[in-house]
Amino acid sequence: EYRALGAGERNPDYVASKEMVLRVHLLPGFGALPLAEVGAGRIQDYRVHRLTPPAELKAAYYKAKGRLLVGHPRSWRRPSRSTLHKEIVCLRQVLRTANRRGWLLSLPDMSEPYRSSNKISHRAWFSPEEYTRLYQATRARARHPKRETWREGCERLHDYVLFMANTGLRPDECARLEFRDVT
Repeated sequence: EYRALGAGERNPDYVASKEMVLRVHLLPGFGALPLAEVGAGRIQDYRVHRLTPPAELKAAYYKAKGRLLVGHPRSWRRPSRSTLHKEIVCLRQVLRTANRRGWLLSLPDMSEPYRSSNKISHRAWFSPEEYTRLYQATRARARHPKRETWREGCERLHDYVLFMANTGLRPDECARLEFRDVT
């Protein structure tokens, strides 16, 4: 269903990655569990399962007193936070589809416990000297690009740097800015 509904909207590689996550991680992780039994506790168990090394690897680790045995193939690697997040996003998409079809009455809580915010709290800024160096460099490149075909791009970059620095907009705010937003 996802492939058909996302046709033209989603990159085929992205759709293939969702299929891989389902096939390799989610289906083996949840087994033949009915959708109605996938709750917050089961999702937490899945997270723990994904973050825990297999028993045979742990046994080899402890036999070697804290080091992997020489010649022992390391067949497991702890998934990164973003990898696990992508898997939970895929699970959420499956559960939302089940909810839309009436197979689930409500969606379980899928929030990650014990996680502090990963949002950066400070905003980067240039010192006046750094800003001067930046706009002088972009101005020089706009006037004398390495290739003539790059002239328009270099000029746009220079304008963008001046606009961003003088308005104080964040990059995401600037990217969403439309003509109607400016008075």
